[in-house]
Amino acid sequence: MCEQPLYLRPIEDGDIALLEKWLNKPYILRWYEDPAAWIDEIEQRNGSFAFINHFIVMDGSRSIGFCQYYDCYKAGEE
Repeated sequence: MCEQPLYLRPIEDGDIALLEKWLNKPYILRWYEDPAAWIDEIEQRNGSFAFINHFIVMDGSRSIGFCQYYDCYKAGEE
């Protein structure tokens, strides 16, 4: 149960190690098959992946998840 309201904050370079830890958990690997590709995307979030908005989900001061959204048009998807 959440202690405080959940909120999103933009991902920062300091979150990459935590994200890498999350992405390598067996139950996460089912959905995010290639952790290195996700980390590469995060590292290039201000460059070639600038059209994607990356966030860390926060429960108060505790990081509990990752999410993203993007405009499909900008991604070249129809």
